[in-house]
Amino acid sequence: KKLLLHLDKITGSPTEFPLTALLASLAGTIGKKAYYGPDKHRIYLNIYALIIGPSSYMYKSTAIRNATLDLQQIQKMLHEKYSSEFEKWNLGDRKTPAPRKEYVILPVDATPEKVADILQTQQRGLTTFNEFAGWLKRLQGTHQLGAKELYTELYDNPESYSIARKTAEKDVHIETPVISIIGASTIEWLQDSLHNSDQASGFLARFIVSIRNRNDKPYVPISQMGNKTNSAPLFDTGEVFNRLYGLEETILYRTKDAEAILTAFEYELKGEQDSGKLQDNESSFVERLKYYTHKFAGIIALVNDRPTIQKQDAEDAVTIARYYRENVTRLLNSELLGNIYTRKQEKVFNMI
Repeated sequence: KKLLLHLDKITGSPTEFPLTALLASLAGTIGKKAYYGPDKHRIYLNIYALIIGPSSYMYKSTAIRNATLDLQQIQKMLHEKYSSEFEKWNLGDRKTPAPRKEYVILPVDATPEKVADILQTQQRGLTTFNEFAGWLKRLQGTHQLGAKELYTELYDNPESYSIARKTAEKDVHIETPVISIIGASTIEWLQDSLHNSDQASGFLARFIVSIRNRNDKPYVPISQMGNKTNSAPLFDTGEVFNRLYGLEETILYRTKDAEAILTAFEYELKGEQDSGKLQDNESSFVERLKYYTHKFAGIIALVNDRPTIQKQDAEDAVTIARYYRENVTRLLNSELLGNIYTRKQEKVFNMI
């Protein structure tokens, strides 16, 4: 909560945006280092998340940037380390394999083969798309063929995954890939970029979604933005991210109270599915939200430096999950079905 309050104070967007970006950023930092057991049924904490709102004054990209600042610092450190090691290797006899670059933030425009190659030796990874719909458009290009299928498959953390392409010397084989995604888009561009198959295939249902069309935060003049950042409470966000980056393999456990709360919420969601009132794409999201609730609880516990999910962690996780549950209904049954006219009409009503 302190971490979120800190980001909320230095970010001009609605609180839900830094929350969503923060969850994905923390999940990307943890990677495959923490999970619920047992071995044959591990649940990793990876998150696919999407922020949706109008351009500019909703500060979607700012929310993502602030939530990933510490990861960017870690990535900078890893790049400097790789550059130093490569220079030494290049000046040597080159008899040993060349050093591999480590990533915590994955390249945005990497081909499926490159992503798979990186993940062969990676423990974690976060991909950020400040223009998520633009990325969806680029996936139609020949060099990105198979990318959407790749990310769809990677979400479920298969024990092994192989990819073969003509540009690769041999099949690229990945053992239990664990990555997270945070993206941002306007609803108009997303509506224009999504295909019916994205919903039918379950690609969209893998994302938690935060939607806001109005920004209720007080406006901060440009000349005072520095003061706002500097006046934030002293909270060492870097300590949290560095600790999670250096996390040893950790098995997560739930107390009985926490398990009861999470299980009750699962049955509540199951009741929605059994009611027959949900469309297939909405039911698909609800199914994944059951797992997301446990992931939220695990992230909260790890940020507080413990592997045990306690009652309060579970209650907070359910509160967060309810928010995303409401948003997916809004996305599927309202926002994506709307058009420019209806959205302008809604804007007028809000002004009135």
